[in-house]
Amino acid sequence: MKETNITADNTIFVLLSFEGLDSYSLAGGLGVRVANLSQTLAHAGFLTHLFFIGDPKLRGEQTINRRLILHRWCQWISEIKPGVAEGKLVVILGEEWQTAEAMCGLGDLLRSKGLRDKVVMFWNANNTYGFDRVDWQRLATT
Repeated sequence: MKETNITADNTIFVLLSFEGLDSYSLAGGLGVRVANLSQTLAHAGFLTHLFFIGDPKLRGEQTINRRLILHRWCQWISEIKPGVAEGKLVVILGEEWQTAEAMCGLGDLLRSKGLRDKVVMFWNANNTYGFDRVDWQRLATT
């Protein structure tokens, strides 16, 4: 790639995150950081796309101020209440260190909605990479 200055005219940002701008998905520091970063980039004039697991009750794609485009992916996995209401066992498996904090946040959310005892949560990893970043006590409690 040729070296060039990054300007709003020649650059598009694409941000990928578990969390995003929806209050539903601002469970931790990552959500706040990515929300602020995406809004700051758009405010600076950059076309910015944010892909995240969003609120299942909001539109899948939403444009804010013509520069920030939210892409709510996997909304169907954000809403587990139908499975619980149907009397189904809901099992959630998180894989690798990157999902540990998301699993903790999800456990907190389920607990706050009175659903934690209706969901079985597992976490798994096939290597130790990133283990220094895992809050083991919180993950075990979740």
